[in-house]
Amino acid sequence: MTHNSVGTQRSVAPPQAIQHALGLHLYQPMDNLRYLLQEDEGELRNILFCYERIARYTHKYADVARLHVALSPVLLEQLSEPQFIEDCRHLADIPSILEGLRSAAGIEFLGTGYRHAPLPLVPPQDWDEQLRSERLTMEAKFGRVLKGYWPPAGLFTRELVPALARVGYEYVLLPNTLLVMPEGAQADPYRSYRLCYQDACINVVPYDQGFSQAQESGLEAPWFADEVRNGVKQAPAADAPYLLATWSDSENGEWFRRPDEEHGFFGQFFSPYMEFCETGEFPVRPAHLSDYLRAYPPATDIDLQAQALAGQIPGGTGGNEELQGRLSQVATRYWSLARAGSGGSGPSRADLLQARELILRAEDSCYLLGGDASAQAMSGLLEMAEGLLSESPLHKAQTAVRKDKPPAKEQAAAETPRPPVKTQAIVELPGSPVKSQPAEVPERPAKQQLAAGKGKAASSNARKESRTTRKKSRKRHR
Repeated sequence: MTHNSVGTQRSVAPPQAIQHALGLHLYQPMDNLRYLLQEDEGELRNILFCYERIARYTHKYADVARLHVALSPVLLEQLSEPQFIEDCRHLADIPSILEGLRSAAGIEFLGTGYRHAPLPLVPPQDWDEQLRSERLTMEAKFGRVLKGYWPPAGLFTRELVPALARVGYEYVLLPNTLLVMPEGAQADPYRSYRLCYQDACINVVPYDQGFSQAQESGLEAPWFADEVRNGVKQAPAADAPYLLATWSDSENGEWFRRPDEEHGFFGQFFSPYMEFCETGEFPVRPAHLSDYLRAYPPATDIDLQAQALAGQIPGGTGGNEELQGRLSQVATRYWSLARAGSGGSGPSRADLLQARELILRAEDSCYLLGGDASAQAMSGLLEMAEGLLSESPLHKAQTAVRKDKPPAKEQAAAETPRPPVKTQAIVELPGSPVKSQPAEVPERPAKQQLAAGKGKAASSNARKESRTTRKKSRKRHR
């Protein structure tokens, strides 16, 4: 649905009156692009073009374009795999796409966690590594230091504030409906705030969910200008310019994916928006949040309306207390062994590193926010990690057999066996001055890969549909 302009007359506002932080989220579950290459090249081509357009249009309007992009390392890992790049040569030039994103000064990159983990559902002892490994990965690949964080699915708790501050994040983007003033009043969605917990504080930027939905489904620049101007008229006056943040996926749905881009997000909305800004006759101006927060540091404290609980996610494994408990136990076991050091009858250093990667992979949102099939896949990863952390050689041998030969039900679904994936994690064992090399981790079986899909992980019914219907229904959980 496209929102048309409301009215024909618009007053001209000062260029800095309303600042707009436009955010785009990029994520594909592990191995999903490889699956699409095998099953639906057309859909894969459309997705790759989504990434290419972000870079191209940011460069085209370099003087005014200011974007925020959360590019998950899970996706970046797939786009950086040499064989996948070569196999996609006839579809797109992936290295050029990545270089275009890297070199676009108008893009401010945000973090989502190394394995796109919804951190409130993850053992707290893993938070720092999920956050720090992503920052190291993005700095090594793109030469950028991440300043902002967007929590997958908008799941956030106060306890995360010290962890974010500790690894160097300056701000976090949260849904405006999650925020409330300390006295209980509704938060102004056109302001930035400060959230503190214990001795740590972080800047909080609310993103407007109404405008974000329009950004994801279809809108036009004149309508956007009118509605934003009407919205700030109802906001309290303040010394700092009004700030509107919008956030959406940028690779799902016809609005972003359609091949005739003149009728999609970049052609129908973004280009006219940027051209209006170039003339100086538009009441909204794109801005980077790091620049805005540096110029106008927030002094008003904010609180969370409600803690997002795992059980509130329909069909998600986050509500599976048994699986959550198992994840916590395996993570605790790893940290106990890692701090003690390898040697004796315990796991080797290589086993510890591979177990660590399996645990981090099990914390991916495609598992924690998925349905029954995702729970089974997550359980399989934890089982392999348990085997590697076991002191029993027999248990390790049995685990090795399971890695090479999946259970009969999964083996029947798998098309062809594929080699292990080398991940880009930089894992450092406690007490060791030497950082490890990327650990080899087996890919999930094809059946589990399809179950995670590209889509809303909570949609278990999609996994029962035909292949044709499944292509349309694979949308990730936001």
